[in-house]
Amino acid sequence: MPELDSSNTGLPYGSVDLSDGYTLLRKRSKHSVTLCSGEAIAISQFLGPGHIVPCIKKWAQLCLPNGQIARSAWRESLRPAEQICMSRNVKFLCNGETCCGEVRYFTRLVTAAADDNWEFVDVAVIHMYSAPDEDLLRLLNHVVLASHLLNAISVIKVKQIVRVIAMIPRQMVLPRGVEGEFYCMMERPGYDISSWGVPYGVYADVEDDDNGKDVE
Repeated sequence: MPELDSSNTGLPYGSVDLSDGYTLLRKRSKHSVTLCSGEAIAISQFLGPGHIVPCIKKWAQLCLPNGQIARSAWRESLRPAEQICMSRNVKFLCNGETCCGEVRYFTRLVTAAADDNWEFVDVAVIHMYSAPDEDLLRLLNHVVLASHLLNAISVIKVKQIVRVIAMIPRQMVLPRGVEGEFYCMMERPGYDISSWGVPYGVYADVEDDDNGKDVE
């Protein structure tokens, strides 16, 4: 339980404290790069009309308030298979909904503040997973969450990230007959995976009587 470890007295060299328990960790790209294609479109949509997509520097890792380290495909794709931690999949909140995605990289966008100064907006560029299959969720009482990797790229603020998860690839046949490779979500033991907006069928018809007892 890293959140109980009080032995760490300072931040690693070159890291950036983003407050609220979030910290950007190196490596960081030496030179700024100009984005193109899907990533540029996603950042443009995030910034909104009237903003020019800036040149950016990529960051490799983000430390979360719970002590987990979210990594990125940008650096992990350069490592040999035996050295990959595979902790680049994250769960995050977006418009009140729980979503999952693979982090391509983290970055700091420079934007104009209200007082005509400049400020950083710290974001993650995310390769999105689909919502879990609802039929499978109901059938297995929220035990198996199966998604597929989308082509969509989104940009979110780093503080929307809740925790690091695992997405395990598996060939599956869904209840409606669709067959293919899906990714099954797993979390560290003790974390709740049941908040996906699909009610538990086993509890759907249970009500309380006047004496506080459960009746069907």
